[in-house]
Amino acid sequence: MRARRYDPSQTSFATCPVCGTNVSVEPGEPTPQHQETGTSRMCDGAGMPAM
Repeated sequence: MRARRYDPSQTSFATCPVCGTNVSVEPGEPTPQHQETGTSRMCDGAGMPAM
């Protein structure tokens, strides 16, 4: 069985509603834990629906 190759064109992106960082989830799905862009601080938007 062949492994699936990573294809960036098939990756969905949405935006964190708190900090505006692009996250790799479908819009409406819970935002994963991530750092705010340009900082080492964790964003408070984890778990909120991505836009």
